Amino acid sequence: MRTEQHIGLSFGQVRTWHDGLGEFSLQLGRGIAGQAAAWRAERGVQFHFHLPARWHGHFGPAVNYLATGDLQRWLHWRGQRFDLWHSLHQHNPFKAPLTASVRLQTVHDANFLYLKAGRKRERYGRWMKGALRRCDEVITISRYVQDDLRDKVGHAGPTRVIYNGVRDLSHDPQ
Repeated sequence: MRTEQHIGLSFGQVRTWHDGLGEFSLQLGRGIAGQAAAWRAERGVQFHFHLPARWHGHFGPAVNYLATGDLQRWLHWRGQRFDLWHSLHQHNPFKAPLTASVRLQTVHDANFLYLKAGRKRERYGRWMKGALRRCDEVITISRYVQDDLRDKVGHAGPTRVIYNGVRDLSHDPQ
């Protein structure tokens, strides 16, 4: 008997799909939603997209939708058990649910190291270090970001580099 697996993807407080993290999240969400029905039928995997209620349904009916809430910044409880919870970017303020078996975090950059100074930089660094400590593995989009996390933020946990993809823009109007 096959047991179902549940994978949660947290988009955070996505406000628009028309910036860098929005475009990344949109393309990843579309790609996963396009394969979700086949994964459910063939492998028993269900995808749950965690994002603001105004975006529920945006990726179609093949994925489940979970609402974000302010309390999830401190404690995120869900009755549903998740085999994997993936936070899609480092600006996501929401914690993974307590019922998540494996927690994955993608970090696109550590720009605060170069754009902030003094107490703000220290505060951002502590926040990021705490967020990374709660993860089982961290994904970075480049070796440069991986080195920043290790050398400047002090992250010593498992880290893997997976380079960002890009959609084909060659046929779009100039």
